[in-house]
Amino acid sequence: MLEAEARQASGQAISPEAQADEELKLLALRGLMQSDPERAVPMVEQLLAGNSSIKVKTNALFVLSQSRSARAREIITNVAKGGANPDLQLRAVRYLGAMGGPENRQILEDVYRSTNDISVKRAVIRSMVPAGDRARLLSIAKSESSPELRSEAVGQLGALRATTELSELYTTESSADIKRRIIQSLMVAGASDKLTELARTEKDPELRRTAIRNLGVMNSTKTGDVLRSLYSSETNAQVKEEIINALFAQRNATALVEMARAEKDPAMKREIVQRLSNMRDKVATDYLLELLK
Repeated sequence: MLEAEARQASGQAISPEAQADEELKLLALRGLMQSDPERAVPMVEQLLAGNSSIKVKTNALFVLSQSRSARAREIITNVAKGGANPDLQLRAVRYLGAMGGPENRQILEDVYRSTNDISVKRAVIRSMVPAGDRARLLSIAKSESSPELRSEAVGQLGALRATTELSELYTTESSADIKRRIIQSLMVAGASDKLTELARTEKDPELRRTAIRNLGVMNSTKTGDVLRSLYSSETNAQVKEEIINALFAQRNATALVEMARAEKDPAMKREIVQRLSNMRDKVATDYLLELLK
């Protein structure tokens, strides 16, 4: 280990002279990259292969990511494939995603396929978001043997608002855990229409409840009427309770009062009134006063 890194690892302070020298190197490197990138790229490669501190190497890697030269991409690719410090490897993966382009997306896939390190695989999955690589994320979500990584890919599809891909995946998925993750990602993607469809048609009551719960997280102006409509046609008591909870989470007193007025089941009506009694809302208060008359 380098002396500077050894000092850092043992809690010892690095001398001001060493820190100043590193800062000068970084300033010189940034300036050279702007004025003469052809000379700067091989110097960055030397820094990465040499005895500079991790701080210098990290910054050098960032400077390199600003270049669009084929050689710069090749150096970052080598680091991403594990030819350096593990922290640098993860940064290289992130930079490839940020750089974008079909070549870098293919490199990320190659890195993913060539490693068994789950942290590197997870970093690749997350780097596919700035790269906008829905197709590869969907492929990982479908074919990856690790449930953890499949779930990660599903989550990143939600971040990309890839509702078409998530909907396709849901129809072919057999794992209830992954289906729950897809439902959550559909909520993140703002796909209230798909969540409504699942809340109406999903055969598994637990998954229907999950869809309803996520509808409740969304804006009441968008999903309040949907939840109220679902309640009127629902026969499963647990699912109905989930709808009540979802509307309560939205602070949607208007819908709850309308449901309470129409509800014939005393037990279910008590559930609604209990939620209303915990809301500081004029509509709720007026209805509670109405019950007391």
